[in-house]
Order: sequence, then C-alpha cells, then structure tokens
Amino acid sequence: PEGEEALFINKARPLAADLKVSKTDSVTGETLPGALFLISDADDPSNTFELSSDPGSTTEDFLKAGHTYRFREIWFPDGFVMNEDEVMFYVNDQGNLKFENCTDSFGSHIIDPVTHLLETADSSGNAGTEVYRVTEKNALSEESPYRITYEKSEDSTGLHYVLHVVNEPNCLEFLKNDTSGRALSGVRFQVNAESYGEDETEVIAFRDREGKIPFRNGEVLETDSDGKAFLYRLNSAIVSSGTERTRIKETYVIRETETNPGFQLLAEEVYLNVTEKGRIAGTLEKTVGMSVLNFM
Repeated sequence: PEGEEALFINKARPLAADLKVSKTDSVTGETLPGALFLISDADDPSNTFELSSDPGSTTEDFLKAGHTYRFREIWFPDGFVMNEDEVMFYVNDQGNLKFENCTDSFGSHIIDPVTHLLETADSSGNAGTEVYRVTEKNALSEESPYRITYEKSEDSTGLHYVLHVVNEPNCLEFLKNDTSGRALSGVRFQVNAESYGEDETEVIAFRDREGKIPFRNGEVLETDSDGKAFLYRLNSAIVSSGTERTRIKETYVIRETETNPGFQLLAEEVYLNVTEKGRIAGTLEKTVGMSVLNFM
C-alpha cells in the first residue's frame, strides 16, 4: 500500500568449509609432509588448486557452494607407491562437503607394503638352469577402504574437513632357492641405482619396513635362513628443471656376488624398474621370466 516500504533481505550464500590433507605412512602411521594434491572444478577443469600435506596448507576460500570437485594426488614421498584413488565431492548450499567415494572411517589401520617378489634359483652341475622372475605379491592394496577417508569438525570459525590419505611403501622381497626349491641362505646381492652411478653416499632404499635403517647405493644384501632378504622404500628418479620436478623410472641393477659352495652364481644381472608411480616392475614393465644356461 502507498506509504509503506517493502524490506528485502538478501542472504549471502555461505562460504564452503575449508579442506586440509593429512598424509600418513600405512605401516608406521607417521605423517608424511611434502605430498601435493590437485583439486579441480568438475565443471571447469582449468579452475584448480594445489593442496599440500605440509602443516598449515588449506583450501582457504577456493571451494564454492554448488560446485563439484575432483581430488587426486600428483606428488608423493620417496619410497612410496602413488595413491591413485580419485575422490569426488560436492559443496552443498550450507557449505558442507559431500564425498561420493570415501568414508569417515578414519582410524589406525595398518596396510602392508606393496610387495614384489624376486625369485632366483642357483644351479649346480654342468647344465643347470637358473631362473628369475618378478611378481606382485601384494596386489590387493588398492582395494583397501582406508586409503582415503575424511574427518569433519566444527568450531566458532566454521566447518573443517580433513582428508586422510594413506600411502604404502614399496618392498622388494628376495627369495633365493636352488633349482629344486630348497632355500639358500648366505647368498649375497649387490644393488645399484643407475642414476647414481658409482656414488655410494646416496640412500636408495631401507633394510626395514619402518624406514629407519638406510641402504646405500652399491651395498650388499644377504639372504637369511629362509633364503630371503628385503629392501623397502626404493626410490624412483627425479628430474628437476628450474622449480619443476618430474618423477621418472629408476632402474636398479641387482648382481649376485656370492652363493653357496657347489652352486653357480646367477649369470645375468637382474634389472628392475621403480616406475614414476613408485611401483616395482621388470624391465618390460610386467612379470618377468628368464632362463640362463650355466656351466661348471
């Protein structure tokens, strides 16, 4: 009616919650800084944000209500296997994050290293056959429901989410037998990473699954009473150009230097790659089988 004023109140769409990342070692539960994650707008892939696992890194005001985002890892710590899980989430009108393919089951869950088995067999006699092969022993790692989970909290400053991302270290298990399948203890292998050449100061792996006992370039492993030896957290190679870093495969050369009396040394050097995603593979990037004829 004439003489009355209409009052319109426009409510601003709420800001989305902020998002942080916590990166942990699947074996020890320790925090892993230095990982990078890319968040991209599903409707505008050019609209991206890089989030780090370093303390204090957050999405700030990047996330917007009404948008759907993709989250994936683009840089991972040395000695680990890249977490290739991709998470989709939607920001609703209240600023909450709704995750499509991860759960809030965060907790202390031990996930074994991604293990590859290197089997070698020494021969005795005039025309024995030596064999080596590399197989992925722990192939179910990517099916774990605990590789990426989320945690939600709220305080006077608003809503806060943390994505907990787990990375498994890689592992190379040596299994040394004779051609009849009997375990051979005391067999020694020298391991070199090609990119380091003769440099024996570089740590290329670890002797223990917790990553506390360093294994340097050119060192020697010895099989135990079960014919086994282990290397954990083998590095891929890194190429730097200015501020840019790129992971490429690292080739490891494994040479048998000492075996049991009456047996022939493995005649061929074994070449293994740690790929740009941290996985161990034969030189053909698949299961390797090879026979070598030996003479006394």
